Amino acid sequence: MVGGIAALVGCKILGPRIGRFNDDGSPNDINGHSIPFVALGGLVLFFGFLAFNGGSQVSISQPGDGVAVSAAIVNTIISGSFGALSTMLLVKYLLPVRKWSIILIINGGLTSMVAICAGCNSAYAWGAAVIGCLGSLTYLVLVLWYSN
Repeated sequence: MVGGIAALVGCKILGPRIGRFNDDGSPNDINGHSIPFVALGGLVLFFGFLAFNGGSQVSISQPGDGVAVSAAIVNTIISGSFGALSTMLLVKYLLPVRKWSIILIINGGLTSMVAICAGCNSAYAWGAAVIGCLGSLTYLVLVLWYSN
C-alpha cells in the first residue's frame, strides 16, 4: 500500500509525459519503438508469471503440493489466454477503434494473469476463464478512461 501511494504521489508530481497531450487536452498516442521487443517482453512476463504463481506454493515435497502447483500453473495459463482472447474480441467488436493491436492484446493477457494471482491455486478452470475475461475488461475500461 505504501509503495502504491508513493507511486501515485510521484506520478502526480511529475505529471504526464511531454507530448502526451495536445494544448486542448486531447491525448496523443505514443507509439512503441519495437513491436517485436514488446512481444518478447510479453513472452518473458508470461513465463515469469508461471514461475511466480507456481512457485508461490514454496514447497513441492508434501502430499498435495504438486496438485496445488499444477492448478496454479494451469489456471494462470487459462486466465492469460482468455484475457488475451477477450481483449482481442472486445477491441474488435465493441470499441470505436475496431482494429486489433498486438500491444493491447499482450497487455490484456498480462492484466488477466495479474488478476488470477491471488487465487491461482484454488480457482476452478471456469473461474480462471471468467477472471481472465474480467481482467481484460478492466484493462480496457481503464485504458479508455485514462485516454480521455
